[in-house]
Amino acid sequence: MKNYLFAPFKDDDDKMMTWNSCKSGIDQGIMIFLGRLESTYDVIIGELRSKNAVAVADERIIKTLEKEIRVLKADNDDLRKGCKLLKDTSHYPKEYKAEADEYFNHNPQSNKVWFFMFDERCMEHIDNLCISEDDAICSIDNERSN
Repeated sequence: MKNYLFAPFKDDDDKMMTWNSCKSGIDQGIMIFLGRLESTYDVIIGELRSKNAVAVADERIIKTLEKEIRVLKADNDDLRKGCKLLKDTSHYPKEYKAEADEYFNHNPQSNKVWFFMFDERCMEHIDNLCISEDDAICSIDNERSN
Protein backbone atom coordinates (compact mmCIF):
# COMPACT_ATOMS: atom_id res chain seq x y z
CA MET A 1 0.00 0.00 0.00
CA LYS A 2 1.27 3.48 -0.85
CA ASN A 3 2.04 5.97 1.88
CA TYR A 4 0.17 9.17 1.02
CA LEU A 5 0.39 12.60 2.56
CA PHE A 6 -3.39 12.74 2.70
CA ALA A 7 -5.55 10.73 5.07
CA PRO A 8 -8.27 8.63 3.47
CA PHE A 9 -11.88 9.74 3.86
CA LYS A 10 -13.69 8.33 6.89
CA ASP A 11 -16.98 8.04 5.02
CA ASP A 12 -19.06 9.67 2.27
CA ASP A 13 -20.08 12.61 4.52
CA ASP A 14 -16.39 13.39 5.18
CA LYS A 15 -15.78 13.26 1.42
CA MET A 16 -18.64 15.68 0.63
CA MET A 17 -17.66 18.08 3.41
CA THR A 18 -14.09 18.20 2.06
CA TRP A 19 -15.33 18.75 -1.50
CA ASN A 20 -17.58 21.61 -0.41
CA SER A 21 -14.74 23.27 1.53
CA CYS A 22 -12.46 23.00 -1.53
CA LYS A 23 -14.59 25.36 -3.63
CA SER A 24 -12.92 28.53 -2.29
CA GLY A 25 -9.33 27.66 -3.24
CA ILE A 26 -10.15 25.46 -6.19
CA ASP A 27 -6.64 24.44 -7.29
CA GLN A 28 -5.28 23.61 -3.87
CA GLY A 29 -8.62 22.21 -2.68
CA ILE A 30 -8.94 19.85 -5.62
CA MET A 31 -5.39 18.57 -5.04
CA ILE A 32 -6.22 17.83 -1.41
CA PHE A 33 -9.50 16.20 -2.37
CA LEU A 34 -7.88 14.01 -5.05
CA GLY A 35 -5.07 13.02 -2.68
CA ARG A 36 -7.52 11.91 -0.01
CA LEU A 37 -9.65 10.13 -2.62
CA GLU A 38 -6.61 8.20 -3.88
CA SER A 39 -5.70 7.27 -0.28
CA THR A 40 -9.26 6.04 0.30
CA TYR A 41 -9.11 3.84 -2.80
CA ASP A 42 -5.77 2.40 -1.68
CA VAL A 43 -7.29 1.48 1.70
CA ILE A 44 -10.22 -0.22 -0.04
CA ILE A 45 -7.89 -2.09 -2.44
CA GLY A 46 -5.72 -3.20 0.49
CA GLU A 47 -8.76 -4.56 2.35
CA LEU A 48 -9.91 -6.42 -0.77
CA ARG A 49 -6.46 -7.93 -1.29
CA SER A 50 -6.41 -9.04 2.33
CA LYS A 51 -9.84 -10.66 2.00
CA ASN A 52 -8.75 -12.29 -1.27
CA ALA A 53 -5.64 -13.73 0.44
CA VAL A 54 -7.86 -15.21 3.14
CA ALA A 55 -10.18 -16.68 0.50
CA VAL A 56 -7.23 -18.22 -1.38
CA ALA A 57 -5.89 -19.70 1.87
CA ASP A 58 -9.37 -21.06 2.69
CA GLU A 59 -9.58 -22.62 -0.77
CA ARG A 60 -6.22 -24.35 -0.25
CA ILE A 61 -7.39 -25.66 3.12
CA ILE A 62 -10.63 -26.92 1.57
CA LYS A 63 -8.73 -28.73 -1.21
CA THR A 64 -6.40 -30.32 1.35
CA LEU A 65 -9.35 -31.43 3.46
CA GLU A 66 -11.12 -32.84 0.40
CA LYS A 67 -8.01 -34.92 -0.40
CA GLU A 68 -7.90 -36.19 3.19
CA ILE A 69 -11.60 -37.06 3.03
CA ARG A 70 -11.03 -39.09 -0.15
CA VAL A 71 -8.19 -40.99 1.55
CA LEU A 72 -10.32 -41.61 4.64
CA LYS A 73 -13.25 -42.79 2.51
CA ALA A 74 -10.95 -45.24 0.73
CA ASP A 75 -9.65 -46.44 4.12
CA ASN A 76 -13.23 -46.76 5.32
CA ASP A 77 -14.15 -48.81 2.27
CA ASP A 78 -11.17 -51.08 2.91
CA LEU A 79 -12.21 -51.47 6.54
CA ARG A 80 -15.77 -52.34 5.50
CA LYS A 81 -14.43 -55.02 3.17
CA GLY A 82 -12.27 -56.31 6.00
CA CYS A 83 -15.24 -56.40 8.38
CA LYS A 84 -17.27 -58.27 5.80
CA LEU A 85 -14.48 -60.84 5.52
CA LEU A 86 -14.32 -61.16 9.29
CA LYS A 87 -18.06 -61.79 9.50
CA ASP A 88 -17.85 -64.39 6.76
CA THR A 89 -17.24 -67.74 8.44
CA SER A 90 -17.18 -69.75 5.21
CA HIS A 91 -13.38 -69.95 5.34
CA TYR A 92 -13.43 -71.61 8.78
CA PRO A 93 -13.24 -75.39 8.89
CA LYS A 94 -16.69 -76.98 9.03
CA GLU A 95 -15.83 -78.45 12.43
CA TYR A 96 -15.57 -74.99 14.01
CA LYS A 97 -18.93 -73.96 12.56
CA ALA A 98 -20.54 -77.23 13.66
CA GLU A 99 -19.07 -76.88 17.17
CA ALA A 100 -20.29 -73.30 17.39
CA ASP A 101 -23.80 -74.27 16.21
CA GLU A 102 -23.95 -77.06 18.76
CA TYR A 103 -22.78 -74.71 21.51
CA PHE A 104 -25.39 -72.08 20.56
CA ASN A 105 -28.13 -74.76 20.56
CA HIS A 106 -27.32 -75.46 24.21
CA ASN A 107 -26.53 -71.81 25.07
CA PRO A 108 -28.83 -69.60 22.96
CA GLN A 109 -28.16 -66.54 25.16
CA SER A 110 -24.48 -66.52 24.13
CA ASN A 111 -23.57 -64.03 21.42
CA LYS A 112 -20.19 -65.34 20.32
CA VAL A 113 -17.79 -68.26 20.70
CA TRP A 114 -13.99 -68.18 20.26
CA PHE A 115 -11.69 -71.04 19.32
CA PHE A 116 -8.11 -71.20 20.61
CA MET A 117 -5.29 -73.66 20.08
CA PHE A 118 -2.85 -74.62 22.87
CA ASP A 119 0.11 -76.95 22.92
CA GLU A 120 1.39 -78.93 25.92
CA ARG A 121 3.62 -76.05 27.07
CA CYS A 122 0.60 -73.77 27.36
CA MET A 123 -1.34 -76.43 29.21
CA GLU A 124 1.48 -76.82 31.74
CA HIS A 125 1.11 -73.12 32.62
CA ILE A 126 -2.67 -72.80 32.18
CA ASP A 127 -3.02 -70.92 35.49
CA ASN A 128 -0.75 -68.15 34.22
CA LEU A 129 -2.21 -68.08 30.71
CA CYS A 130 -3.46 -64.71 29.59
CA ILE A 131 -5.41 -64.68 26.31
CA SER A 132 -7.55 -62.20 24.45
CA GLU A 133 -10.02 -62.27 21.59
CA ASP A 134 -7.20 -61.35 19.22
CA ASP A 135 -5.44 -64.64 20.09
CA ALA A 136 -8.37 -66.75 18.85
CA ILE A 137 -8.04 -68.91 15.77
CA CYS A 138 -11.53 -67.83 14.89
CA SER A 139 -14.66 -66.37 16.42
CA ILE A 140 -18.19 -67.13 15.36
CA ASP A 141 -21.23 -64.98 16.14
CA ASN A 142 -24.54 -66.46 17.21
CA GLU A 143 -26.74 -65.54 14.26
CA ARG A 144 -29.86 -66.29 16.29
CA SER A 145 -29.06 -63.86 19.14
CA ASN A 146 -30.23 -60.27 19.18
